Amino acid sequence: MAFTPELFVEVTGIPALQTSQYLKARFNLDLDEVEFTRVKEERYEKNMDMAKPIEPVIKIIRENKGKLPMACGTGGSQYLAWKTLEIAGVKDCFEYVVAAEDVIHHKPFPDTFLKAAELIDIKPSDCEVFEDGQLGLQAAASAGMMFVDVTPFYEVTIGREL
Repeated sequence: MAFTPELFVEVTGIPALQTSQYLKARFNLDLDEVEFTRVKEERYEKNMDMAKPIEPVIKIIRENKGKLPMACGTGGSQYLAWKTLEIAGVKDCFEYVVAAEDVIHHKPFPDTFLKAAELIDIKPSDCEVFEDGQLGLQAAASAGMMFVDVTPFYEVTIGREL
């Protein structure tokens, strides 16, 4: 199975366990979903410092630190989200992270973003989401939020065999 850019886009925003379940079903793989998820998260953490931040978004975050309330809504875990923000140098810009373990209904449902808006005490219609996945864009739209698709700013280097 090749992990192509198209497949990456397809699963972006889906929590790790659900991604494992999806890949198992789609490619008829013989794998233990929980173990696959553990290994995937372990490898991600080991290599996450190699990812390049999306600089236009980082610039907006830094320019608005302390001026606008900010929360991060992710399909990932709290731990890895905070670590990612730290590596990107913007951890101190965010008040909250709403992660996979914080909601029952994940993207494309709006729950992640609605909870983030609630935590920072901002009406959803006044929130702007910077999103890197189709499911997240759908979630932002469903939440009644403004949104920006940041995928055009990606530097795609995926395509290795799993």
